[in-house]
Amino acid sequence: MTLNPLYGFYKELEKEQLDDTSISSTDDSTEVHDIELEVKFSTVDVLEFRPALGDNPACKVGPPITISQQPFRRLMCDVDDWEEQRGIRRSSSQLRLRRKERTAILSHYCSFREMLERQKEMWRIRKSRAKSNQELQHPSVLKLLNHFFANFWANLTNKKRPLGPPSHLT
Repeated sequence: MTLNPLYGFYKELEKEQLDDTSISSTDDSTEVHDIELEVKFSTVDVLEFRPALGDNPACKVGPPITISQQPFRRLMCDVDDWEEQRGIRRSSSQLRLRRKERTAILSHYCSFREMLERQKEMWRIRKSRAKSNQELQHPSVLKLLNHFFANFWANLTNKKRPLGPPSHLT
């Protein structure tokens, strides 16, 4: 089966699954009826990863945490069994770890010194980004960016606008 990007996956399925009884003709148009698409899952494959020292600068307080690259355990089970045992889904706020929790977890996998170094590195990245953001807020940079995006949008929508830098910058 080849997928046709103009008609999509379901149109291709319809073409393959049609038989004489599922087509009704009215005038010059053809309509498709009673095609049922169904997806079933039988097993869940769960991979467990150990925690690791992360590199997310958005973590403002304490060490950032992530998962290791290699799983340490794999569990395969029936979907229904998994749904019964997994418990209630947690909200995004319940999934966040506080600084003390992250530090306690990471203390089993890296040293306190490594955590402090990573926190310093994340602080330097945030400081650099803040500086870049301030530089982008400079009025001449904002005018240049506005002109660029206006030309970009005009070209995209086939509207005529003069190309090149704004007159005040030449």
